[in-house]
Amino acid sequence: MSFKAICLMMCILEFNGACLWFDSSIFMSGRKYHKIVDKYIYGRNSSMVFYIHSTGHNLAWATHPEMLSFLPSNVTRMLEPENLMNQGGAVIVYNTFEFQQHVMQWALRCSLIQECIAPSYQLAPLSWVGGNDIHYCNASVHRFTPYNCHRYDQSMWNILVYNLYDWDRSKFQTLPMDWLGNAKRIG
Repeated sequence: MSFKAICLMMCILEFNGACLWFDSSIFMSGRKYHKIVDKYIYGRNSSMVFYIHSTGHNLAWATHPEMLSFLPSNVTRMLEPENLMNQGGAVIVYNTFEFQQHVMQWALRCSLIQECIAPSYQLAPLSWVGGNDIHYCNASVHRFTPYNCHRYDQSMWNILVYNLYDWDRSKFQTLPMDWLGNAKRIG
């Protein structure tokens, strides 16, 4: 998933400093994205908005601890149940100074270092997790148990955007009535 940060960088450079990204698993609804841009980007002075529903678990649930050694992180805040991880496959980004300095430069660095974007899963079981180090997300694990799995770019984007907006989710999480699409994965 390291390609996503590079693709977003190229996109915002080519298309007047803004980009709407969606993974191939995202099905767009009939809503107009410009209303979301007006409400969140302009109205809330945001540089990055996640525009589909959150994952339903906190950041720590799906973030490998090794990633935290590469990014500015607040592990205590990541453990809080109200700080839900957003799905990284559906974002709108604007190339603001804040985005460049607090998100994109860190995202590019992390994406180019394997131990950051895709930490090794050959570690010994982590005692603070109470289980084996696994590379997939086990849905039966309580949604606020730290490090159940790792979501690569999704973990990275969430850490960086939460940091940028001092954990104020209203700056980057859309309300259900504003969701532009939905993830539909097969297999």
